[in-house]
This record gives sequence, C-alpha cells and structure tokens, in this order.
Amino acid sequence: MQIAVVGNLTLDMLGHVELLPGVNEVSVVRETRQYFGGWAGNIATILQHLGLQTSLFAVAGNDFVDSGYEAHLSHLGVDIDNVAIITNQKCAHFFEYKDYQHNSFAFFQPNVEQEYYDSVLQRMFDFSKYYLVCLAKFGSDEVTNHFLQRILENRKLILAVALGHILYLGDKELLTRILSSARYIFMNQTEAQNFLSMMGFNYLQDAFSLPGIRLDAIITTQGEQGSTIYSLSQREPIHIRTVPPKRLISTLGAGDTYMGAFLSGVAKGWKLQKCGEFASTFSSFVVENEGVQTFLPAWEELEQRFFEVFHYHF
Repeated sequence: MQIAVVGNLTLDMLGHVELLPGVNEVSVVRETRQYFGGWAGNIATILQHLGLQTSLFAVAGNDFVDSGYEAHLSHLGVDIDNVAIITNQKCAHFFEYKDYQHNSFAFFQPNVEQEYYDSVLQRMFDFSKYYLVCLAKFGSDEVTNHFLQRILENRKLILAVALGHILYLGDKELLTRILSSARYIFMNQTEAQNFLSMMGFNYLQDAFSLPGIRLDAIITTQGEQGSTIYSLSQREPIHIRTVPPKRLISTLGAGDTYMGAFLSGVAKGWKLQKCGEFASTFSSFVVENEGVQTFLPAWEELEQRFFEVFHYHF
C-alpha cells in the first residue's frame, strides 16, 4: 500500500539582500539560488526518504523537467506518474528575499496551478491503492466536495490535512467537512488562532465534539516553542519540545518537514508523542540549510540526535 501526497510543487527562488527595501525603494540582491519546493514536493520527498513508498499528485509546467525537479524526484523513488505537466506553462514559483538579520519579504506566483489544479483532485478519485492521503490544497467546490465524499466512503483511509490553504480561503462550510473527513490536521500557531475564530471555538479540543468526527489528533507547531498535539484519546495536550539545530539558516518549509516526519511515524504505527518527537528531531536538521529537500539527514544521524534529546531509541 502507498501514501498519496496531493498539493503543489514550486520552484523556490531564495535571495539575499543587505537591506530590505521600503515602498518604492530599490535594494541590491547579493545572491539568488533556486531550490525544489512546494508543500507536496517537500512532503513526498521526506516520506520517500524515510522509506515509505509515496505517490505525488500535482500539476506542473515545462520547467518541472527543465529545472531537474522531475529527475530529482524520480531518483529518490517518488512515483510521479500523476504529476500532470501542462505544456507552455510554468510551475508555481515562490520568491523570498532575506536580509542578514533574517527579516524577509516573500511572494507566491501560482502560474500553472491557477487554472489547472482541479485536474489533480480529479485524478485522486480512486483510493484503492492508498492507506494514507496527505492533502494541503483544495480546488473548486464541486471537485473538492466529490473528493471529500470519496474519503468518507472509505472508512479505512487515513486523511491528513494541512489547514493553511483552507483557512486562507475562509470557507467555514468546507472546513467543517474537512474536520468530518480527516484523521489528522496540522496548522501553525497563527493558523490555529484563525481556526478558532472561524469555527467559533474557545479551545482546539472543541473540534472533537463535532458530530460524526473522525479526528484522531490536531497538531500545532509553534516555532521555537515546539509543538502541541491534541488527541481524542488523551485528556491533556502533549507538548513536544523543540530539538535545537546546530545552526539556524532557514525556517522555510519547516512546517512541511514536521508534518512529513510526523506522518512517517503514523505510518509506522508509533504513538503520537513519539511521532512528534521524531518530527521535531527531523526538522532540526532541515533548518540548518536552505531548501527543505537539499540536505536530508541519514537515519543514523536522526537516531543519535533523537537519543541525545529524548534519551531513548526510536
């Protein structure tokens, strides 16, 4: 059985400037580098790196091939048969410009995703090959509703959702349907506040009281403060400490990293606390470099750092 990862691919352009410009000002870019990114690309890469057979569902432009991204994923073993390449289009691009104090400006250019993303969800209507589906981006109402209905029809399927995009859309009805379909949902601290406001909840645990709920856990990441896991099966939230990196270079994609590593633990049948501790350990390596997919830790490195912090072997 395989894991399906459904979402976006991006080419990330990361630049360094001496000083971020103000409105109508110009600053000199000292260096720009391109990295392979996007939520789905990052998650699929991490899961495959951790030994789980992963299929990627995304839409891309010609530069998916020209940039070497296609060859990179194929080399890792990620199944990319369901990446739709649209000719005469470009992949989504992400631009971040950062000064030497780590302040930044960021921009997202959707390109091919703006018109063609529905085709990704339409390819996902057969779930027979998968036991876990990871989802972060949603399409038109009709296609998304059909997608979620198929999830509900398969009670054994595990759906994990990153809520950032749906919270950005501000669609409470769709969010409620997702809560009824998903087993795991992930969000950062800012998104958690938006979630509470949109749903009219006082506490994140209130989500478990919704009728027909399938949720096993809500996971929130809080940067340097670590992460918290809210579980249907445990009365008290589980707080996971941050594993300190040897150096901090870039936090771009840190949430993707945490989610991918956490779900690898779910796939292995680990308990929630162990999943969170493993995810925190894995994330500590990725933030030591630019580009989530650039320098992924070896298993032996993970084991050593995990033991140093949590004092047991996974």
